[in-house]
Order: sequence, then structure tokens, then C-alpha cells
Amino acid sequence: MKIDLTSSNSTFGVPSNFTTIFQPAITLDPHKDYKIGVRSCRLWNENPNISPTLANNTFKYSSDGGVTWSGDLTINQGIYSVDDLSSAVQTLITSDGGVGTNVRLDPDYNTLKVYITLQNNYQLDMTTNSFNSLIGWNAMIVTASGLGQNLADVSNGITSYNLECNLVDSNSSYVNGKASSALLNFSPNVNPGSLINVTPFSVEYLHMNSHHIQQINIQIVSNLGIQLVDLQSPITVSLEIIEDK
Repeated sequence: MKIDLTSSNSTFGVPSNFTTIFQPAITLDPHKDYKIGVRSCRLWNENPNISPTLANNTFKYSSDGGVTWSGDLTINQGIYSVDDLSSAVQTLITSDGGVGTNVRLDPDYNTLKVYITLQNNYQLDMTTNSFNSLIGWNAMIVTASGLGQNLADVSNGITSYNLECNLVDSNSSYVNGKASSALLNFSPNVNPGSLINVTPFSVEYLHMNSHHIQQINIQIVSNLGIQLVDLQSPITVSLEIIEDK
């Protein structure tokens, strides 16, 4: 049995967590066992690494050695590389009346850290949110040029996504040592703004927890178990139910 689901046509929910109600309900033979798998999943690579939700989209700067400070400058929500972040920071400082080129962020590919260059008495305040963690710096006021103390984490620790489904028997799926409803794991292996088209070469079928399907809930979470709340575009999922022989 093939079941196609689209978040935009769901009964309720958001793209990363939507539910479809079946009327009438789908009833499977109670004397047989069934498994479910994902034939395909399509979503846009739009999960931001900078956003208000992540509390990492603002910073402050001083142009006079820390005597006075700007207000919070806000980076637009989006997916940024270190070079992109450097450009955004410089643009915001310039728009605020400062000299953006006095602050620069550069990736150090040898150490996987970020070098901050400050000139002409400029300083950065990275104590007010988690922007510092994204670029691998401790929460501090940066007063001089230097290399970050930690590895840059521009992905916020996200290396893959899990597609969870309420029909999965939790004894069939484990994530990080815990029982889960995860039906599929995949990585966003396309450029930001591009379509992630997941079509498993070999579908993995997991045992189902019910023979009566009144509703199907699909949720997309990161490998950290966090729902991708900032997704805006529709998600399409094609499921297949087979008899366990």
C-alpha cells in the first residue's frame, strides 16, 4: 500500500510536524503483521543556522575601545557560512554608522576555527546570546584579533535529519541509544535553498504499532532530536506499507 502525504494538504500542523487524518480510517488485517518504509521524502534545505529561535542572530560592537557600545544589531535569519557571517557583520556595522571593514571573520581551515580581525579600536561583544558558539568563541568581549578557542559549529551540531512517524513500533527504531519513532535518517547534502530529494536505494521497512490507521503524523527533527521549527516550505513524503512475511 502506497501513501503520499504533503504538509500543505495536512489536516493540521506545520511543515516539520504535520498530521493527516484518514476518513474512513485504514484498517489492516489484524491477523497479519505489517511494516512501513519511506519510498521518498522531499523538502527544501532551508533550516537556518542563524535565527531568533536559536537566539544567535544579534551582536554588539564598540568603535572606541569599549567606551560606548552599539545597540543589538540583528543578522537576518538564514543559512550562513563564516564568510557570509563576516559580510553580514560588516554590512550591519556600516549601516549603523561604523566602519565595517574594521571587523572581519575568517575561517581557518587548518584548525577549523574562526579568526576575528579587529582594527582601529573596534571590539565585539559576544556575551548576550549564542552567536559566539556558532563561530567557536567563548562568550566574551573580543578586544583584540585572535583565533577562536573552540571549533566553529556553523551547523549548530546538526549533521543529519530524522523523519519520524507515529506508526513506527518503538522497538524497531533506536536513535542515540533510545527507542524512537524514526523511520529514516538522511543528510542535507545540497546547497542552501535547494531541494533535498531523498530516494533510498533500498527501502528499510520497520514494524508498525497499529492495524488501525486513523491518522499519520510526520515530524522532521535534527540528529539532536530538535524539531526543525523554522521550515516554511511544504514537505512531501511517500510511505509504503507491506505485509511482513
